[in-house]
Amino acid sequence: MIVEMHCHTSEHSSCSHVTALDLVRRACESGIQTIVLTDHHYQWSEEELADLSRRAALPEFFQILAGQEVDTAD
Repeated sequence: MIVEMHCHTSEHSSCSHVTALDLVRRACESGIQTIVLTDHHYQWSEEELADLSRRAALPEFFQILAGQEVDTAD
């Protein structure tokens, strides 16, 4: 299994210039099987992930998971 564990989207991270829709489509086309969206201080909901998967017309095996990048005081 090929997994991309840390991706940002333009919807929720100012450092990214790619939409979630383009990101997951490109990941799938490149052979990645699972992607974890880890935007800054934002965690995608299950409903958002399901809608994204539907809109991207991804194969059933492709998974989109949600993580979150946070800043710490240390």
